Amino acid sequence: MLPLAVILSELQEPKTIVPVLSSLRSGSPVWSNISGPDQKHLVSRTLNLTRSSIQFRRWFGINVIRVLADNYKIMAGDGSQIIGQLLKLLEQCNQFTSAVYFKSLVECIDHVCDSIRGKPTMTRELLTPNLPAIIGLYLEKFSHDPAYLVSRLAPYIRAHPTTFRPFGNKLRSKIMETILSPAFSNFPDSSKDIFCNTLSTLCAVEKIEPEERWSSDLFSLIGELSNTLEIYGEFLNFEDDAELGKLLKKIPRSSSGESEFPSLSIDINDPSSFYSLPERLDILLRLIRGYLSAPTSFVAKVPLGIIALVVEAVLSINSRFIPFKREIRDESTKQIIRNTLQCAHSSALGLLKVLPSIFRGSLVPYMRRILGLLETLIPMKKKSLDTDQIVANEQFICLVLDCVACNISLVSYYQDSTGLVRLIDAAMAIVQPRSSSNTSSNTANTISSNGKKKKKQASVPLADVLSHQHLFNISVSESTTNHVQSFVNTLISCADLPSAQHNKVCKFVIVEAVKASHHIQEGTVPKQLRNLLVNAVLHPGFETTSILPIVCSILKEDELLSVFRNPRFPPVLKAVEVKEEEEEEEEEEESEEEPEEAEEAEEVVNGSRTEREVAPETKEVEPENKRRKIEIPEAVSVEPQVSEPQISTSLQHSISNQPEPAEPKNLRAPEPVKQANNPKLTEPSAAKDLREDFSDDSDFEMPEIDVDSDDE
Repeated sequence: MLPLAVILSELQEPKTIVPVLSSLRSGSPVWSNISGPDQKHLVSRTLNLTRSSIQFRRWFGINVIRVLADNYKIMAGDGSQIIGQLLKLLEQCNQFTSAVYFKSLVECIDHVCDSIRGKPTMTRELLTPNLPAIIGLYLEKFSHDPAYLVSRLAPYIRAHPTTFRPFGNKLRSKIMETILSPAFSNFPDSSKDIFCNTLSTLCAVEKIEPEERWSSDLFSLIGELSNTLEIYGEFLNFEDDAELGKLLKKIPRSSSGESEFPSLSIDINDPSSFYSLPERLDILLRLIRGYLSAPTSFVAKVPLGIIALVVEAVLSINSRFIPFKREIRDESTKQIIRNTLQCAHSSALGLLKVLPSIFRGSLVPYMRRILGLLETLIPMKKKSLDTDQIVANEQFICLVLDCVACNISLVSYYQDSTGLVRLIDAAMAIVQPRSSSNTSSNTANTISSNGKKKKKQASVPLADVLSHQHLFNISVSESTTNHVQSFVNTLISCADLPSAQHNKVCKFVIVEAVKASHHIQEGTVPKQLRNLLVNAVLHPGFETTSILPIVCSILKEDELLSVFRNPRFPPVLKAVEVKEEEEEEEEEEESEEEPEEAEEAEEVVNGSRTEREVAPETKEVEPENKRRKIEIPEAVSVEPQVSEPQISTSLQHSISNQPEPAEPKNLRAPEPVKQANNPKLTEPSAAKDLREDFSDDSDFEMPEIDVDSDDE
């Protein structure tokens, strides 16, 4: 970073601009401790550069002002002086001013306005008073660089429509004058689009109902287009195509008011006059596209159905289906008319190409009919493709393929793939290797000759053609290959192609993959080709073969393809026996229940369960066989009043389940348990006798069992 003293000295005698601009940028340490006098000194030195008579110094000062405009303090203190000096420089520009200097000055003025716009106080004090002068100077210098100044005026129309209102008609007349000039056809497409888009934004300066002005302008353009299409009726028999007549009647006519477009003059004896017709159609279609694509600050209703009718009407005028009139007999005149029709079709395709990106799913109802019209644009020779015409009109075919891809991409699956057969064949035809016509004709003449050589020297170049014919092939341009790749990429992911066409597509993909193998050494594969290869693997169609090995050899580090090459399944779960888990759970439950049962057993032994036990009425000793029967669970369930047998049964169960039970210190219950289990009942009648004994209505009472007694 340069210190402030060095910057001031450099502004006095400028030599290199980059270090100065980098040191003055926003956030630089220079601004952290700059004083007020130093700031005034910096601004005055910069303004002195802009007042120099040397153009380089003025250009140097303009670029420094552009950097200083990011500083709020400088613009708040000296903004009015800076803007005034810039407007003086713009006023001094003339036809001898260099384009670099002029563009730098205009960009600096726009940057200063952008830095002020949005700040209420600065906008009120600096920008609003100077806006009329800025717009007026832009219109005054309009002839210096029309396309550039129109692009710079568009933001002022959107941001300041009220201030721009007095200049709206003047700008509109200048734009229309440029559009209707003969030189407009030589402008690049980007410049043409700028003029058309800016003209559509002028509707925002209307004081009342700008949306109505927008709609009326659009319908007037559509009516003018309909009138222009009827001129082709002077050369072609529209009466032979009833559908075309219906289409033209559905398109609204222009109003009876005076049109902004002058009438066309076409002389049948002057072939060059025919090209004014497609030029007028191109202007109208570009203007319609500008009205549809340019952003507006108001809500506008778009007649999408009429727009679709306009495109359909232009594409339906085709000399393949509509014959020429008898008056048109000259073959050269017919060929010129065919060429003008193709130019008109190209303009309509330009409008059709942008519609999917604007209206999306609203175009789906018109998609099938549009694709049918696009298929008719492919040159045919009887029932087969005219490959020579397809190759000769390579750019037009690429535009058709782009429109097809844009419309098919609106849906996730397109069912009617039979209508795409011609389009696929045409796409494959323009990417095939070609040989020049001169070499092919020379080769044919050589083969048809009788072997007589007039001169030995004449056969030298022909020998190269015969032995190394591949060196004379014309390579397909990269742009054409990209168009076809994009078209194929959309088709294989949205439609199931017929077997023959799918094989052609796969062959094309494999050839492109092999051609791209040299990119492996460079480490990069084009993104579009990468997507095409991946989609070709993901959508194999009805074929049993796969190009996965070839694609994997090229895209080795692709994560998606690595899943197909080395499938990674989820980790295998270990099988666990449920029985073991249940046994462990039972053991845990038993271990938790053992202390409780031990406490219950201790209470039973010590006679502490007085609350749960039912005291018997008598203390008679029960016979031995009766005591054994009480331990059976079935007998216990019969008498709900007796709870003592249930307690003894649970105690027995808890003790018998343990292999080596740990006896409590004062627990002496195991002895009566062993005595009760000593005799075994093997007869089934024992259980029956037990039930009969319990069901007997005798006066037998349950004696109290004294577990504390010592049998020994």
